[in-house]
Amino acid sequence: MIGKDLEQTFGRAVADARDRRHELLTLEHVLRALVDDAIGRPILAGCGVEPDDLAGEREEHLDDQPRVPADGRWRSRRPSR
Repeated sequence: MIGKDLEQTFGRAVADARDRRHELLTLEHVLRALVDDAIGRPILAGCGVEPDDLAGEREEHLDDQPRVPADGRWRSRRPSR
């Protein structure tokens, strides 16, 4: 069982992925939620991570991820050979 704070952090990560129309929830979504979290931020800093640097890097990565089209359907693609 996870704690309420961690559950809320995961909820924010899921909401971020959904808001960005990403098909998958990734570690980058979770890291972004941790950076914005009052409990997660000091934990990351304690591990030697600079939260502000991490936030910028993750934001760029997330912005580059493919999005689900507005109609919610992926376009069919032919397999590459």
